[in-house]
Amino acid sequence: MKQILLILGGTLLVLTARGSTIVFSTFGPGDTYNPSSSYQVGNGANNNEPAAQFTAGASGNLVNVDLGLTYFNGSNPANRQVNVFLYGDAGGSPDNANQTLLGSVTPVALLDGVTNNSVVSFSVVGTVPVTTGSIYWLVLKPTSLATDDAWNLSSPAITGLAFVSHDDSTWAGNLQTLPAFRLTASSAVPESGDTIVLMIWSAIGTLLVRRRLLQHQPG
Repeated sequence: MKQILLILGGTLLVLTARGSTIVFSTFGPGDTYNPSSSYQVGNGANNNEPAAQFTAGASGNLVNVDLGLTYFNGSNPANRQVNVFLYGDAGGSPDNANQTLLGSVTPVALLDGVTNNSVVSFSVVGTVPVTTGSIYWLVLKPTSLATDDAWNLSSPAITGLAFVSHDDSTWAGNLQTLPAFRLTASSAVPESGDTIVLMIWSAIGTLLVRRRLLQHQPG
């Protein structure tokens, strides 16, 4: 019986699969957002780098980022790409010493006051863990002086700390409407009950076969 318990214990340890869970989201129903109000990303010498603070609602490695990101009329299509970073928190501001590039993305819709569900997404580069209850910042940075994008505001409005930097170092801001974004992380998910039963019976069968073989071995 001890052998059976040991085998079953070893089996149950691996009865997990990889799933995904939402870490944080400010999108409205149907992935909607404010179609006419936004934080500017870029805009030439202003070099706007908007940052949104959030508290992780789940732990895991980030796997996907969704943004309500559009572009301003007249922007150059070749320069609309932005880099997206995850920052740690330093006393209520983005921590410049703790930043990780998650990936890059390019808006595909114009900020026209009408479009409210053009979501752009990308898969996170590398392994970037987040922890439930920890505070982070999502930061968008222009890739060119010609970048002129719009990070649309959440709707219904969700309030939080929203900062901006013009020199990639100094941050300023306050409680405002957060921009539209969603972060998704991988998570361990238990297998279904049917799978567990099948694996338990498989473990028992393996044990019985081994015992029979041992019983028939010459002394």
